[in-house]
Order: sequence, then C-alpha cells, then structure tokens
Amino acid sequence: MKRRNRKGAEAGGDDDGQNWYSSDDAIIRELDGYVEIGMRREGCRIARKILAQERISPFAFDRLIVAITVLSEPKQWMAKLEAAWLRQPASVQREANSTMLALYVSVEDWEKAARHSMPRMLCCPSDFLFAMWALLETGRMKEAARVAQKARKAMPFAEGAFDASILIETLAIYHARAGLWDDAFELWSKVPREQPLSGNAALGGVELCLILALDLIRNELATLHRLPPDFECELSLPGSIDGLRNTTELELKKLQRGLEKMIPEERRLELGFGAA
Repeated sequence: MKRRNRKGAEAGGDDDGQNWYSSDDAIIRELDGYVEIGMRREGCRIARKILAQERISPFAFDRLIVAITVLSEPKQWMAKLEAAWLRQPASVQREANSTMLALYVSVEDWEKAARHSMPRMLCCPSDFLFAMWALLETGRMKEAARVAQKARKAMPFAEGAFDASILIETLAIYHARAGLWDDAFELWSKVPREQPLSGNAALGGVELCLILALDLIRNELATLHRLPPDFECELSLPGSIDGLRNTTELELKKLQRGLEKMIPEERRLELGFGAA
C-alpha cells in the first residue's frame, strides 16, 4: 500500500489537505515492534492511541489492522475500527479499502465485506478474490460478474505466477457458481500446481466432475418420471417395464446419495448446482 509523504507525517503537517498524525514513523515502528515480539498489552495500547486520532493515514490503517489481527481478537475492535473508518475523508477510504476488505473477510462478515467490493475500489489480485468471495456469499451475482470482468482484464498484467493463480481462482469460482462448469474446469486446470492455491484448483476440478455426475443423475431421473406409465417394449414381458424403471430409479438414487455425501449441500451451492 502506498505510503503518505513522510515529512508531512512526521511533522503532523498538511498532506493533501489532511493531518496524518497517526502515520508518524515512530509510533508505527513502535507498534510493529510490539507485534514482532508478541507484546499484546503494549501493542493494543498503541493501537488504541492510533484509533483515537481524528485522521489516520492508509498506511497506518494497514499496520493497525495487522497488529489487531495478530495480537487480539479482531471482532472486539470492529466498532472502533468502523467508527475510525467512517470519519476519514474519501481519499483515505479509497486507499485503505483493501485493508478493510481483508479485515471483514478474515472475520467472515460477508455483508460488510461486500460493501468494500465495488469493482472500481479493487486494485490488486487479492482484492478481486476477497471481493468475489463476499459477493458470492451474499448472492450478488451482477456485481460478481463485474468483478470477474475486471479480473479477466487484469490477467495479462499479473506480476508472477502467484498473482495469476489468484486471478484464475477468482474467475473459476465465479464461473462455477454461474453454472459455467466447462469454463471453471478449464480455468482451474491452468493454475500452476506449485502455487499456494493449487489445492483449491485440484479439488475444484475433481468436485466439478462429481457435480456433473449429479447433474446427469438429476436429468436421468427427470427423464424416467416423464415416461408414460404404460409404455411397452418389444423385448419386455408384460409388467416388466415398471420393474425395470423402478430398478433404474433406485440405482440412480443410490448413486445420488453417495455423491451428495461426498459433496455437502453448501459446497454444491458454491459450485452452482442449486438446491439438490
């Protein structure tokens, strides 16, 4: 995250029309030091001191939230953090948006994370992934489509395999939720297997194969139910068709139950299968 003018910060002076008291290098170094050696009480004291300032720089917001996450339970600080965020000018809110988005994702407050997921506010690969999680969790598919479009445009500019894998994961989970399983499978197949998100890609691809099997079972059961009750076959004995149909339905439902145990309902929804 970009850092504000150091000279203005140290003097508590004007920087873009604001006073960045809490971005003073000394207090941030002190906070980082307490975090590094695990001094919880002292670190929390400095965090409260920063939060009490009227203006907090984006850089200080970032270091503050890192400290709170490491030294304490973030949920205990949410009210103060939100109050501090709301009193900042728009310029600070734009620059610190990534930090707030990551914070809400870390505590799985998806509704509040979604508020920080507007495509125009996203500026790095992790932003795209966090925003996609939040938007899919809250059912905002239109906004998710816009994030996917922006992530796709960012792909050629990814700096290294890690950033590329984050963008691919962002696109893959969107396509899966949208029911575009072929596209999701192809995307996950492109994630380098030495990257941290390779596990997501490997599991996602395998689970999609199982989802396709569930979809096929669902379609076959629907076909069975559409057949007329009294249709006959030249090679069948009278009454044997109903027995054959019942046997087929039982076998399909047995497979269906087995697959549903392997992929819980919540995960099936994530993969765009719908209420199975």
